[in-house]
Amino acid sequence: MGKANTNPLDAALKRLEPITGSASTWTIKAHLMTLELPKHDYFAARIAREPEIRDAISECCREWIRGRQFRPFDVELGFFFYDRFYYGHVFGSWLQESGASFESKTEPEILAWLLIDSWERVSLVLWIRDLSAA
Repeated sequence: MGKANTNPLDAALKRLEPITGSASTWTIKAHLMTLELPKHDYFAARIAREPEIRDAISECCREWIRGRQFRPFDVELGFFFYDRFYYGHVFGSWLQESGASFESKTEPEILAWLLIDSWERVSLVLWIRDLSAA
């Protein structure tokens, strides 16, 4: 009997889950509750900073995909890194629920697409919308 085919999207999302789990969400919410700046100003500053830090975050994502452990250099980098994972997971989950299948791709290829390649065209738009509405 042959090995059952696994949708690489399922495997990619499973790999993202530990980072996008509830513990990370609680940490972010706790940070937002202790901000010294008004939330609107904080979010506007993050939106303005994102293009400057985009390539560095993409490289951190590539390293993580290759299996290297990521340790943020500072809190800001950690939040931008987390955002990539959160929105990549949201987009990937939407694709999964829509029945998307990527048998011709590998898990690392899908992770790179969710975390890096689709960031500017899909996830960034959602991220800005969410931060602007907060």
